[in-house]
Amino acid sequence: MDGSVVVHPAGPLDRSGAVRLTLQLIARLARGCKRIILDFKKVPYIDSDGIRALLKVMQQHTDVPFEVHNANQRIQRILTLTRVTDKLLLKT
Repeated sequence: MDGSVVVHPAGPLDRSGAVRLTLQLIARLARGCKRIILDFKKVPYIDSDGIRALLKVMQQHTDVPFEVHNANQRIQRILTLTRVTDKLLLKT
């Protein structure tokens, strides 16, 4: 295994969704994963709380690459406009 972990958040990444995602990511990272793949197939939208949570975890784990897969066009646009895509790989 290459140390990659796929995380499948579901629901909006708003304030409560951001807390759930943060807890999921911290748990995976504590186990020593080497790459995080976020499958956004079941995420309808992300707001500033979700972006902030994602950036905070990424800033605390700069040695771990993050990827977002299966994001809808709205989320892709938000991640691009907020320049989050400068820090992670966005795959459609």
